[in-house]
Amino acid sequence: MANCSYCGKAAGAGNEFHNECMKLYISAEHWIVAMIGALVANEHKTSEMKRAIERVAKISFIHASDLRPLLLDGWKQAVEQALQDHVLTTQEETTLYQIARIFSLSDEEMKKDGVIARVDKAVIIRNIMQGVVPEFPLGDLRLPFNFQKSEKVVWLFANVDYYEQRARTKYMVGSNEVSASIAMALYLKTTEVSAEVIESEETVQIDSGILAITTQHIYFVGASKSVRTNYRDIVSFKHYSNGIGFVQDSQQSAPKAFVTDDGWFAYNLITNLARRV
Repeated sequence: MANCSYCGKAAGAGNEFHNECMKLYISAEHWIVAMIGALVANEHKTSEMKRAIERVAKISFIHASDLRPLLLDGWKQAVEQALQDHVLTTQEETTLYQIARIFSLSDEEMKKDGVIARVDKAVIIRNIMQGVVPEFPLGDLRLPFNFQKSEKVVWLFANVDYYEQRARTKYMVGSNEVSASIAMALYLKTTEVSAEVIESEETVQIDSGILAITTQHIYFVGASKSVRTNYRDIVSFKHYSNGIGFVQDSQQSAPKAFVTDDGWFAYNLITNLARRV
């Protein structure tokens, strides 16, 4: 007869655990994560919650090795809660680090899945909104940009895909797309076959490279394409989940988009810097 894998007592013939113990364990897991996540709005209860979590873990058969990932998941949920309104207040920032300290979360643990990076980026956005513009630590990094003396680099995005919106003309003969030359030949040779001209817009990848965000411009350099755009020349921005797009005040300039894999940060960084110009 096997013992319950949760409480350690006899589980009965053919059983690996008591259903009641399993339900208690799972419920306690969800409760612990949810309670830590909610602490960002109740920071004065942090120490009290730590004691409550330890008691719940003990009576729910959650061992120390199983509790650790739950604490980290709870902290991640607290970060999500703090950033739900897209603004990280100084009090929320303080509380997040207080939670991490009380539950002894290490820097390496907080770096997993880029969670601490989200907090750091939210702080950057908050500082810019408050008039404090950070400067990216370039060190000895040599960049392929010709920056102006009056501007400073705020952020760099690597491995960025650059897209432009282009007009496309299709020539259709029946249900088949043909080239312009074939469509013209058919038009000249016969009146029985006609080509339909369809105008459309499509987004085309132009290049991949480095995107530099400064206090005055957006710079991009790829293998074959270089772009410098002054914030003053941008008439509208578009937020994508994985990047940012914008339209310039020029009929000759195609709408542009940059895929940075962090659309929230790219959009808020650039739009807030543009408001300062």
